[in-house]
Amino acid sequence: TDKVREKAVGAAVLKSIKPGQMVVKIVHDELVEMLGAEGVAVDLNAPAPVVVMMVGLQGSGKTTTSAKIAKRLTERQNKKVLMASLDTRRPAAQEQLRQLGEQTKVATLPIIAGQSPVDIARRAVQAAKLGGHDVVILDTAGRTHIDEPLMVEMADLQKVS
Repeated sequence: TDKVREKAVGAAVLKSIKPGQMVVKIVHDELVEMLGAEGVAVDLNAPAPVVVMMVGLQGSGKTTTSAKIAKRLTERQNKKVLMASLDTRRPAAQEQLRQLGEQTKVATLPIIAGQSPVDIARRAVQAAKLGGHDVVILDTAGRTHIDEPLMVEMADLQKVS
């Protein structure tokens, strides 16, 4: 905002970099300052399995981020993670999460065609309990806008998890 503008306007641009690159660096530095340079571990201080529900706009990267979080929890915090795709609207979504699970060596809930998102979530939590998983990541369908059926689905998913 104002701090970024002040730094960008007053910055001496080196001959080796373009002004646009300098702006990107200034914005990056400000974000690091605001958010903090030190990473903080995710607090999973709750009875297992801890349920993480990924919610966001369509195409915003929920599925890929789910796999990244799962991999991080597995490798850095030694957690046993199960991922489950609740996206029954996008045909390739469940398969995409399965493939990401294979690549990251993180367990994914087997796909059963025709199940509702609530049924999949219920099955995922049950499978996690039976399998001794510490964390369940529920990858929900992306939203393009807020409508009543999607809000009801989110509330139902929250009750199950």
